[in-house]
Amino acid sequence: MLSSATFQHIQELLDRGELSRRAIARRLGVSRNTVGAIARGERPDYDALRRMRERREVPAPAGPPRRCPTCGAMVYPPCVACRVRAELRMVARCVRPGLSADDTALALRPHHRARYEQVRERRLAAEAPKCA
Repeated sequence: MLSSATFQHIQELLDRGELSRRAIARRLGVSRNTVGAIARGERPDYDALRRMRERREVPAPAGPPRRCPTCGAMVYPPCVACRVRAELRMVARCVRPGLSADDTALALRPHHRARYEQVRERRLAAEAPKCA
């Protein structure tokens, strides 16, 4: 594992622009791929991320995971996925009437789009959501 100090040193050398990636890799004893990934921003400083997680003091889950009675997933209660799905459904009910066929970003053939529009109009007429 790459130490945080080595990661910072690679960053500094890359920022200066005096050495090539190959020379930086040779000087610090790391692979050229590692230096390239850091230069492209594809490799984070994992050591620093770990320290940040430890400082946040995230409480450990209380008890073992259980099956969610709604979706059946193994979760630490309460089920966050069910809560998010419920909120998305509520938002979709309020947003749907204002959408046009172009807003849905569906790439449909003309005959499929016509059928989609028919079904959508019937559904909107049947639901008629009440949004505040």
